[in-house]
Amino acid sequence: MIAARSVAIAAALGLLACQSAFAAEPVIVRATEHGKDGFGRIAFIWPAPVRYEARLEGTVLTIRFARPMTAKLDAIPKHLGAYVSSVRLRHDNATVVARVARGATLRSFASGNTVAIDIALTRRRRTAAVEAPAAVELVPPELIEPAAGAPSPAAGALTARLPADKMPGRRRGDDGAIPSADTSCGRQDRA
Repeated sequence: MIAARSVAIAAALGLLACQSAFAAEPVIVRATEHGKDGFGRIAFIWPAPVRYEARLEGTVLTIRFARPMTAKLDAIPKHLGAYVSSVRLRHDNATVVARVARGATLRSFASGNTVAIDIALTRRRRTAAVEAPAAVELVPPELIEPAAGAPSPAAGALTARLPADKMPGRRRGDDGAIPSADTSCGRQDRA
C-alpha cells in the first residue's frame, strides 16, 4: 500500500514538473517601423534565449518558438500597419501567425534573448505607400494672365499649374519666400 502511494505521488510530482517546464513564459513584444531603411521590425524579448523558426509563405508569416509564451501582440498591426494587417497566437502558445502585405520579404535573427523579425516591402510598393504625387492645380485659362505679347490660351482649355514653390528652377530663400524673377541683370534704367 505504501509503495502504491509512493508511486502515485512520484507520478503526480512528475506531471507537475512537466507542466512547469512547459508553462508559458512572459514575452515582451515591440514593433517598430524603420521607414527610412524600408522595413518594419517585430522584436520578441524572452526571459532567456529561445530557438525559433520563421517562415513566410505568400502573405502568411509563421513564427514557431521552442517554448510557449504569453504576449500582447496588438502593438504589431498598430505600429506596422503597412506591413502586417493581423496577428494571432495559436492555441499551442508557441506559434505566432501574421498576415503580411503582398510582396513582403522576411529576414530574422536572434540576439541574446531577443528574436527579431524584419519585414520589408518591395521598393515599388514601399515607394507607392510613402510618396504621394505632387499636387497639380488645374486653373481655367481665363484666370491666368498671359505673358506680355503672348496669345491667351484657347477658350475652354484647362492649363496645369504647379504650386509656386514646386516650379522648376524656383527655390525658396532663407526667409522662406520665393524670390521674384529679376530680368534686369543688375542694370538700372536711365531716363
